[in-house]
Amino acid sequence: MKYIAYGDVHTDDSDVYEAKNRAIQVEREKFPNRYPMKLLFQDGTPIGAWTSPRKWFNLYEGTEEQLVNLSVRWFPEANVTFKPMFKGSKLGEANRKLNK
Repeated sequence: MKYIAYGDVHTDDSDVYEAKNRAIQVEREKFPNRYPMKLLFQDGTPIGAWTSPRKWFNLYEGTEEQLVNLSVRWFPEANVTFKPMFKGSKLGEANRKLNK
């Protein structure tokens, strides 16, 4: 399933945050199924952005276990919240079924 992830950074020390990010990227290479996969633009860059100095978002595809792994790994430097993304056609179909 696809998700939008919202991150909220809790450290003022950018070196600590960057070190955590590098460690996670090394783990991603060694254990590719541990964390959800970032969705990419056609040019291969991840879909996401910093929205303020302490907040960011990314798009991911993964399992609930992978989402939990990433959330736990970022703690305490950041909190990550995941929201599922649904296809519009699926929402319309569910609405029709629920409102019969």
